[in-house]
Amino acid sequence: MQLVAPLLPRDYPASVAPEYASYAAWIMVHNALGAAAGTLSMQALLVSAGVGATAATPAAAALNWCLKDGAGQVATIASAYAVAHRFDAHPKQWRLAAGWLENGARLLEMYAPYAPALFLPLASVSAVGKAVACLAASASKAALHLSLSRAHGNLADLTAKAGAQAVVSQLVGTAAGLALSVAVTLPHPHTAPVVGALLAAGHMGTLARALRCVTLNVVDAPKADALARAYIARERLPSPPELSAMDDGLLPPLAERGASTTLVFSRPLDAIAPDAKALGALLDGARARGYVLAPCARADGGARARGLLLDGAPPSAALVAHLHAYRLALELDAGARPGDALARAHAYAAAHRRAYMEALDRAGWEVAHTLLDTGERLALVPPDGERPITPPQQPDGNGVRRD
Repeated sequence: MQLVAPLLPRDYPASVAPEYASYAAWIMVHNALGAAAGTLSMQALLVSAGVGATAATPAAAALNWCLKDGAGQVATIASAYAVAHRFDAHPKQWRLAAGWLENGARLLEMYAPYAPALFLPLASVSAVGKAVACLAASASKAALHLSLSRAHGNLADLTAKAGAQAVVSQLVGTAAGLALSVAVTLPHPHTAPVVGALLAAGHMGTLARALRCVTLNVVDAPKADALARAYIARERLPSPPELSAMDDGLLPPLAERGASTTLVFSRPLDAIAPDAKALGALLDGARARGYVLAPCARADGGARARGLLLDGAPPSAALVAHLHAYRLALELDAGARPGDALARAHAYAAAHRRAYMEALDRAGWEVAHTLLDTGERLALVPPDGERPITPPQQPDGNGVRRD
């Protein structure tokens, strides 16, 4: 135990979930296999770049290598801008997607020696794939670590120890990769893709096994709807293990997060309240709730709501907003007029707010954090202010806000 103590979170095992040990063990094997495959793919890239060949010039090889790395860096920036906001939802699927992308990039590198003239495009595509995979893997770990944590304030410690475990396993994997290189791929170069494919299969298998160990207890949009539905139906709230099937899947959904849920956050305020009268009605009681919510029509004829959280609203406000929105959808589906439906939904949410949060806590859900995409928040004028509340203005052509 003393040997592995530096790799374990403080107060282990009381500070982590029961499945932490099995998850960490499988992830260490996963990282070791990835490091071994990475060693072989690096060898293949060096051969393709001309390292060791008498006709190759060091300057040309260095230039190609820099261009390849530059493509990966640009891809990291672009993917962070385009899809990083979606990594919180479906973290298991995003983690698996990162694994598929990483292994595909490595296998592409292993075939590079067969087409040395195409080194730059092949290496660049591979670098892009690995860069995006690294970003997705790193970002999706946050939700996994949050679900594995059981002590308040130890998330940073758990994440740091996960990094230490990764270093140890990667050292072992690199040594194994070097041994495979000397014993197999250098004497028999044509075996490299086969060995790489076997390592990739093990890499993905151990990752899938590790993710199955984790039960996510943090609420995302689909789970928020399922929990609200059960509560309104006066059913027992499902526990995290009972909703774990919602986290299954080989790839994350292609649609935007929240597109299939009852409530959508982060919409323009004028889309929620088109005029001052409607805005005033929606803001009635908004400070107590912590959010603004209004009905809108679905394209398929159903009903859902649009909302904005207020500045300073706790994560619990987003959970109650989903309960509120689901009740509003039921009222609208029953044929109520939007104004009457909104009033009854307001009353229901106010009466059940505390009971709902207590029920979530008893069922084992994390209520201090969520994976809900709440987007931009709305700042209200203090109660003693006289300035009217207006929708936030967009920057003009010179980047100047006019609010």
